[in-house]
Amino acid sequence: MIGQCDTSGDVFDSLPLTGLMIATDENMVPFSQRQFSPLVRGIARSSARVEIKQNGYSIYTTTVPPGPFEINTITEAQDGDDLEVIVWEADGKPQVFTVPYQRPAIALHRGFIKYSVMSGHYHPADFHSQDEVTQATLMVGLPWNLTLFGGGQGSRSYQSGAMGVGLSLAAFGSVSVDGTQAQRHMINLGSQLGNKWRLRYSNTFAATHTQISASVSQYSARFSELAEVLNSYGNRADGMWQQHYRQHKSSQILQLSQSVGTWGAFSASLQHDQWQNQRSSNNYRLSWSQSFRRFSLSSTAELLQSEGHAIPSQGSVIEIRFKIRVGARAILTITTAQGESLPLGAQFYLSDQQGSVGMVGDSGEAYVSGLAPQGIVKVESPNRNFVIHYKLRIVCQLQVSTLCL
Repeated sequence: MIGQCDTSGDVFDSLPLTGLMIATDENMVPFSQRQFSPLVRGIARSSARVEIKQNGYSIYTTTVPPGPFEINTITEAQDGDDLEVIVWEADGKPQVFTVPYQRPAIALHRGFIKYSVMSGHYHPADFHSQDEVTQATLMVGLPWNLTLFGGGQGSRSYQSGAMGVGLSLAAFGSVSVDGTQAQRHMINLGSQLGNKWRLRYSNTFAATHTQISASVSQYSARFSELAEVLNSYGNRADGMWQQHYRQHKSSQILQLSQSVGTWGAFSASLQHDQWQNQRSSNNYRLSWSQSFRRFSLSSTAELLQSEGHAIPSQGSVIEIRFKIRVGARAILTITTAQGESLPLGAQFYLSDQQGSVGMVGDSGEAYVSGLAPQGIVKVESPNRNFVIHYKLRIVCQLQVSTLCL
């Protein structure tokens, strides 16, 4: 493959790169012999094109006939990030819903070999980077339900190697454990060596249509992922380490997905992160989606973060503040009066919520969350800003007008 694509997230965290990739094509292998793939279900009211995005990038597209559909051949999904599913109907009106996803433990069938080799430029969605990255991974299915896997990463400022083993427990699911050692290079700090270990478990209960996955990661004081190092440099020409960067100490993720028949699908996830500066953050997420004959509904409540420290005394009352985002989700396609699309990476903001609620992707579309039935969205880009007045009509339509600032 040549062009923009994501590296595999099996051994290392997935990276968006522009370059050349040679890898096992799992679509050429019977599904019974492959590794786990996320399952996406929906209903198309006409002959439709189904597009699946993650982190603003399109990772899968296919066509489906009218009626219920099921997709289980998605091999490029990144660990821990929701899948945004867009069903483009024949009349041009999209259905949009979200499928939570976390990559399960690694467990391949005996004799199956999966590899990937990639080299190119790091290509994040929110800034321009010229960092060159090379990555190679190998996974081999062994006898006794074992899987051996490992790989290496390299760039100008980062080198790492990983190795791990997975075990299939048949009806009890699968478990894997792996370790990574990395060396990062930073201006004024020299080379620093760190390591990470990770334990993953996953299981699918076919009788109840239940999926459960969990992961526990532990980081040494000087360990960083490749993307964390490259993102910390940002667009700075001097390569200085940005001060706002925070280093992980530990991370725990638990996710449950349950199909409830005609009532749709329900999912819940919990993520707890501990940082080297002794601070911590939590992310709780509840999601429900349902597909009807003519449209789909999706509702999500997300507790974004809680963080703080306190030393209570007897009888004391401690105030804890939470930031929560609840509202509709929509895909915005916005053009200026001259017919120009918004630039890649333009950020969307709501007056009543902190932080960005959406970002323009490569296609010129922006996936925005937390929308009220009507209101104002502010768009910020490097060259100009916009104010967008909107009013939601139905789940999949949006009435938009723009005013340049």
